[in-house]
Amino acid sequence: WRLLCQSMTSVSFECTAHIPGYSAWLDAHDWTPAYARHRRNLQLIGLHDQGRRWVLKNPSHLFALDALFAAYPDAVVVQTHRDPSRVVGSFCSMVSHAYGVFSDHVDPVEIGRHWSRKAGKMVAHSMDARAGAGAGWGTAGVTESAGGGGRRETRVGALLGSGAGRDSACPPRKAGAGAG
Repeated sequence: WRLLCQSMTSVSFECTAHIPGYSAWLDAHDWTPAYARHRRNLQLIGLHDQGRRWVLKNPSHLFALDALFAAYPDAVVVQTHRDPSRVVGSFCSMVSHAYGVFSDHVDPVEIGRHWSRKAGKMVAHSMDARAGAGAGWGTAGVTESAGGGGRRETRVGALLGSGAGRDSACPPRKAGAGAG
């Protein structure tokens, strides 16, 4: 996500401050130039290791899948499915703490409203993109245990079939916190 921040095109700014003007701008903004820069940066970072695939784990990519696929036409998206009420609530708690670092005014109700709307837009956009994309998608279910303490994840390699073969011959490179 930091690579997208370099282009000022990232939801990460909204995770640290209440900035409705930026949020409205970002919702209407074309992310294509940001993803073109993202690709150039990853090419530079991986210059000496060109045979390996990147694994970018960041749900904010779902806001701009059209731009992501324009920059990375061979991308494979694995979309996990979890209980939205648990995920959004947990995320809003984290955002509230982040707001508190930069502001004396933290409104958890507004944070909840804002991120519930954003999460709804993200899911709707990803489902629209998925319906039009065809290939390049895998779905990984995450099942929460009854006690909430553990979870069982579907193996991604099994979902991707021949894509997993490419990855097994060329293990994925984790993009890390600074590149996703």
